[in-house]
Amino acid sequence: MKNRQLLAIAVFLMAISGSAQTIHSNGMKEKLRAFIDSKEYEVQELGPSRQGVNVYHFAKQFAMDKEQGLKYDGPVFTPRLYDLEMAFRTEAMNAKSIYIHDANEGDSPLSGVSFSLKNDSLQPISQSVSFDLGKSIRLISFEEPDGQLYSLLLMWDQSVDTDKIIGDVFLMDGMIYEIGGWKMDDTPFLAHYKSKASKYESEGTVFDANLQYDTSSEAMTVDVFMAKVKRTCEIFQRETPQGQMAAGVIINKTCNDFKGKLTKQQYFDILSCIQPLVDKEKNPDLKNILAYSCYMIYKKSDAYEGEGETP
Repeated sequence: MKNRQLLAIAVFLMAISGSAQTIHSNGMKEKLRAFIDSKEYEVQELGPSRQGVNVYHFAKQFAMDKEQGLKYDGPVFTPRLYDLEMAFRTEAMNAKSIYIHDANEGDSPLSGVSFSLKNDSLQPISQSVSFDLGKSIRLISFEEPDGQLYSLLLMWDQSVDTDKIIGDVFLMDGMIYEIGGWKMDDTPFLAHYKSKASKYESEGTVFDANLQYDTSSEAMTVDVFMAKVKRTCEIFQRETPQGQMAAGVIINKTCNDFKGKLTKQQYFDILSCIQPLVDKEKNPDLKNILAYSCYMIYKKSDAYEGEGETP
């Protein structure tokens, strides 16, 4: 494993430093715009954007009925997101650098990347991105005919909850970084970046919009679970729309990862925190994410068994 990781990093760095074809990045830009404009996801720009740097967050939950007999291997994409993901592969031969990693391969050999460039006003731009645990990663960069550089980074994770009534319920949660500008004289455009790991990162924590989500579900007692959900619901109510989507995803993942059993009283206690958020929410994607969180805790409570069903 260690040798494979070192080889992957070496290949990536060689792609950065080696000569590359000069080509337009219009294909990637068109696929990105088509994905955003399609409304398949409520893509939200995390702002305010800086000149040369655009950051987007997207999340969506959807179900696939088992009776349809559909088979899938790996992530399930909506059409325009599938086109965007495939563009990373089809444009690879024309790229200045390319890096592809799938979540099912384990942790990314690259822990992150740093972008260094100048904007149109010749002001320096620096952007570092850590690669979250458990996410699939697509990174590509181009050199334009006029000498400008353009890079697109797509990261996502997709969890699946199997339900005998609804079918397989997928939660897609992702980030997109779009970066472009002029090369700096003494600094590489792209470089390997390793953040200073905190105690949370070493324990397996995903950071999203300044919220923390602990992925170690085995030690999640009922008390810990309820405290996490209540705290995140409180954060949700004072967040921006972008932060609310991140908080909603964390609530969903926490409910999905909880392996314990709730009493009826505990279920209604948690429901009283999440249901008001569902009732007030206008964003249909976020409303579905929150509503399904209520359903997941219902299945893990004595209230569910009280109706004669088996989780």
